[in-house]
This record gives sequence, structure tokens and C-alpha cells, in this order.
Amino acid sequence: MDSSVLDAMYFGIPVLAAKSELLEDGVDGYTYDASELSRDSRGDQIRSMLVKILQSSQTRLSIGMAGLQTALTRFAGRAAVVRVKHLINRVKFQGESGREGGPGGGFRVGLFIQLHDPLQWRTIQHCVANVLSAQAKPRTVDVFLATTQPVSTLDAVVGNLTSPVLQHVIAAQVANKGADMGIFMQQLQLNRELALDFDILLKLHSKKRDDWRQLMVGSLCGTVRVVKRALKAFQKDQNLGLLGPHNLTWQYGQANLEEFVAFDLAPFGFDSDAEREIEITWSVLQSKLGQERLEKKSWRIVAGSFYWMRNGLSAWEDKILPMAPKLLSLMGEYYNGCHDPSCALALGLERIVPTMIALTSRVSSQ
Repeated sequence: MDSSVLDAMYFGIPVLAAKSELLEDGVDGYTYDASELSRDSRGDQIRSMLVKILQSSQTRLSIGMAGLQTALTRFAGRAAVVRVKHLINRVKFQGESGREGGPGGGFRVGLFIQLHDPLQWRTIQHCVANVLSAQAKPRTVDVFLATTQPVSTLDAVVGNLTSPVLQHVIAAQVANKGADMGIFMQQLQLNRELALDFDILLKLHSKKRDDWRQLMVGSLCGTVRVVKRALKAFQKDQNLGLLGPHNLTWQYGQANLEEFVAFDLAPFGFDSDAEREIEITWSVLQSKLGQERLEKKSWRIVAGSFYWMRNGLSAWEDKILPMAPKLLSLMGEYYNGCHDPSCALALGLERIVPTMIALTSRVSSQ
């Protein structure tokens, strides 16, 4: 689809374009057959469509909103790129690109933050501040913020992010699909377009439950020292692929740990509902994508989906990311407490991602 058409759809503007299997005529846009009509006939058809659009505000609204929904659901990654490009001049770009990571120069870090509710930023901003403080030139940090709300709701967050090591700040509105995992996958799709480069990423999101969020933040980025310890772990162990929170990272069959029992979080591990969600997700991966189902003994979970992860893992690049577009197309709109099959897919994915990473890399906690 032409990028100018997608631009218009993303901003709710009714579109009139050459016939395409991606647009349903009269529903999310108006189309004409450029190949079969003569120039005069095509002109008459276009004029007729324009009259329909111009004469009825209700038509303009319904076509525009349907087009927006199509852009968000079928072209989430590309639509987000469009929005970011419109925002790009309002976002601070500091530092220089192209620095080398690794043991000599340290790690370049990417912070991938899913803010379903931008007002929850205050609950994790100290974590971001600790990551920025733990880095020193020439090591850099990219901050990638994504929300399902209008991207303007992130303006205050973007404006307050300053640091000598801050290289890029990206803010994007994405589709409300698959809870934080769905938002994360859309961020990673978008990053392929933007080509931001980093060695280690930290995934965190606006978890509303305070006690659970505090456990995760405290373990992964609660202080500058904690951040440095996490990065050092990746530097010392080249096979370390994912580092989750203490007592919230374990494998199937492992007894519920102290933190889970103390905060009544055991049902979010591998109870019967969780197993059902995993089985639903495996069934989808197997039937739709040909992904081999793994035995229960290999299942892993990072409960709450806050973790440090090495960029470029083969399991991630070769298996998980290629599945993202199909998985996102199967996920419906997410809301708190949702347990329908499309939501179960997202919740199961929370457990399947560390499971697949553990096949080729070490999954640990701190």
C-alpha cells in the first residue's frame, strides 16, 4: 500500500485509492479499478466518490474511523512508523550513533517501555533514571516508549528525559493488542524500520499492581548498583540470554517461591489457568506457524515480563520475531482481566518467549 494512503488512514482521513485487496470499497476507503477503466470513466468514478465523501459528514467519519482501525490492526508496525516520523522533530536526539558495544566500550542499552497508561510513568521513572546513571560515555542508552493512547500523552515524559548518554528517544502510539507483550512486539517491529542498534535491552511496562511491580523494578533496576550488576552479568557470561527478577523467574515444576506466596502471586505462574493459556498459544503456533510444541518440563516464565535480554538472540531473531505479524493479527483488543482466547494468546506468550530463549541461551535471575 502506498505510504501516503497509509498516512491518511492512520490519521482518520477518508481515502480514495486504486483498487487493492487491502482496502474494502465503501468500508475503510473508496477504490477504483485503474487498470480496466478509461481515463474519462475513471475520472467520473472518482468524482462520484468525492461527492459521497464531501456531502456527508457521517460518511467521512465512518470511512475515516474504519480506515484508522485497518491501519492499526493490519499495519501496526508501519502505521507506528508513520506516527514516529511525524513526531521525530519534536523528540530529542542526543549523542552520536555507531558506537561499538561489548567488553571494550561497554554495552549499548535499549529501554523498551510499554506504557498502556502514560500516567503510570511515575511508577517506573526512577528505574529509567538508574539505567541512565549507570551508563557512562561512550556507552549509550536509547529509550523507546510505546502507548495505546494518543502519542501526545507522552510529550511530558519525552521532555523530561535528559542525560549525556541518552542517544535516541522514540515515542509511538501502537494498537491495543496483546497487553504488554503485544505492545513489545509492535515496538520491535518498528525498531526494524528505525534500525536502532543496541546490545542489551530492558523490557518494562506500567504494571498497575504495586507490590508486584516493586519486586520486579527492585530486582532489575531499583538502584544504579543493581543496573551495573545486571550489565556485568551479561558481560561475564556470553551465554546469558535473559535475566529476570529474583524469585519471579523459574521453570515448570519448580515449587512456588517465597515472593510469589507472600504476595499471593502463585496463580500467575503455572497453575491450571496458566497451563490452559500456554496450551492455547502452542496450538496457535503449531497450526498457524508450524512451531514445534515443547514439553512442559522445558517451560519457563518470567512472571510480569520485566527482564534484561541480550539483543540478537537466535531464538528471538529466527523464531519469535518472524511470528510477530501473524500473532498480532490474531490478538484482539486487550483489557484488564480479559481471558478470551485472543487474550490467552498474549498471556501464554509471556511464558513461551523465555521458554524459546532458554533453548539456546541461559535464562537466569538476579
